[in-house]
Amino acid sequence: MVAEFEDMAEAFDEESTELLDAMEESLFDIQDNGLSKENISAVFRAAHTVKGAAGMFELDYLVKFTHTAENLLDEIRNGRVELSDEILDLFFKVKDQMQLLVDYAVADETGEAPHEDTQAITAHLLSQLKTVLDGGSLQEIEEETTATPIETVEKKEQLSEEDFEAEIEKLLALNEEKERLEEEENSSTPIETVEKKEQLSEEDFEAEIEKLLALNEEKEKEEEAKALEVEKKPEPKLEAKPLEKPKTNPKPKPKAPTEEKKQKVSTTLRVEASKIDTIINLVGEMVIANANVNQQASRVNDKKLIESVSIVSRMLEEIREATMKTRLIPIGETFSRFKRIVRDLSKDLGKNIDLEIIGAETELDKTVTEKISDPLIHLVRNSLDHGIEMPEDRREKGKPDKGKITLKAFHEAGNIAIQIIDDGKGLNPDWLYNKALDKGIISENDVLTNKEKINLIMAAGFSTAESITNVSGRGVGMDVVKRNIEELRGTIDLDSTVDVGTTMTIRLPLTLAIIDGFMTKIGEQFYIIPLEMIVECIELNEQYKKEIVENNYINLRGNILPLLDLREFFDTGKANTKRENIVIVTFGGNTIGLLVDELHGEFQTVIKPLGRVFRNVKGIGGSTILGSGQVAMILDVPMLMQFINNLSTNYQKEDKFNAQ
Repeated sequence: MVAEFEDMAEAFDEESTELLDAMEESLFDIQDNGLSKENISAVFRAAHTVKGAAGMFELDYLVKFTHTAENLLDEIRNGRVELSDEILDLFFKVKDQMQLLVDYAVADETGEAPHEDTQAITAHLLSQLKTVLDGGSLQEIEEETTATPIETVEKKEQLSEEDFEAEIEKLLALNEEKERLEEEENSSTPIETVEKKEQLSEEDFEAEIEKLLALNEEKEKEEEAKALEVEKKPEPKLEAKPLEKPKTNPKPKPKAPTEEKKQKVSTTLRVEASKIDTIINLVGEMVIANANVNQQASRVNDKKLIESVSIVSRMLEEIREATMKTRLIPIGETFSRFKRIVRDLSKDLGKNIDLEIIGAETELDKTVTEKISDPLIHLVRNSLDHGIEMPEDRREKGKPDKGKITLKAFHEAGNIAIQIIDDGKGLNPDWLYNKALDKGIISENDVLTNKEKINLIMAAGFSTAESITNVSGRGVGMDVVKRNIEELRGTIDLDSTVDVGTTMTIRLPLTLAIIDGFMTKIGEQFYIIPLEMIVECIELNEQYKKEIVENNYINLRGNILPLLDLREFFDTGKANTKRENIVIVTFGGNTIGLLVDELHGEFQTVIKPLGRVFRNVKGIGGSTILGSGQVAMILDVPMLMQFINNLSTNYQKEDKFNAQ
């Protein structure tokens, strides 16, 4: 890639990718809602803008390919070509190839044309585009041949000066051979050589010369038109973010926009994610330092100092919130990628499946979004392959032929919940149990609830596939998905009914950097609970103490509340305190109470990762530094809930065993 382009490669890559994503969105709009002037024009504009940007950097292979696609889009837009399902499929492939060529241009440092395999795919798609432009059918496309120069010339869209001269020389040589053959009665020219050449009549020869001249003239006109277009009509986005490549003989630049036009230019600013991360880290350190200042001000007991520190703390809180919002992006950007996955895989599997997206506007930290993408892909592919039945099977069950997968996102108690819902065959707990027995994952002595049987699907090496395909069936994946989600301090929960469908729910923290916490003390150690998970705090009075003597729950206003004594869980011992407390937390529809010694109120928590030694400590999701410099542990509430649920299940199993 030339040096001038390298400096702007990132901007070119980002803008082209955004345009191509918009192009795909418009193609899906056409597929779902039918052809309209707006959506086909949106596809055309995206392709046209990418071509314009590529032209500025002399990426001829991308310009030529996109130009042909643009011609066909223009014919469809003007009603001269009817858009069929086959042509729509072709444009999805064209979009993919345009992205591939953009990626190549950004990564390449030589400025040379793409590799042969990439060129072959490009040539094949060009052949299909030209066939449709010429009124042919995609189903009747034959491979290109090079039997004669005429066929070669007719299949070229544009000729370089060297190619043009070469084709003229071929035609002249062919015509000369023909004339020499006619002059000799008994030609000494090898008959095989002559038979292999296409002979041209005088009229054909002149016609081919005219075709070549016309083709070359058309090329020159297009280049002039393109130059004028670049000079007089720069694309709006390219004007806001100049991508023009310097040339040897620069042409006059367009006049600067007026003040009125300048005000209409988008104020969006592209910033590298690493710079935002640096700011967030600095804000985190400021939060820790501010906590220390608050502590020192309280000791001095100077009212004016305390008031000043309070103002700084409030402003720091506003900075923190504003900074965190810069990393929040709608999860719809991630969900939209699955439209293509569902479309392509459902065709490969011979299934008819719709994708519904709910809650696309729900915002999530960019880091979390990037890391959850791969697990989501695996879960959606599982729903496509294992969940949704074949049309004939659905018909026998009284279901519509077309299956449905729903991607849903919503906020829940300071977290984000993502659901993958399908209306397929569901999971049979007993079948999963027997499968796990066969694979040696469990033993016959294990007594499991239906919920635990369903969760066996996330055990290492477990697979429901009967055969290995390009989609799934190798016995890996769900356990990896679970582990990846847990590394994000999240959980995954499965709920399924046979012949009704399956719902997989992922719950994740909104951010991995800074949270609002509630500080408690157990023994001599401080613990932070995510504030959004807390419902209320109550005193452990004498009545409650009597109820939990032989049980791990209390009666809270007529409802049973499971309890977990964190002093016993972490083996800290009881502190010498007169008042003990219960912190009631909720997550994923479950509610439990946590027994602690002291309550210390709200606390802005900068999450610090645990060292390798403490990574597997149960119930701890991270750490933070207090103003005093002391380390406080951040509780992993989902894990604590899982622990108490397993404890209750074991009690039920023991009761059942004793009853037998």
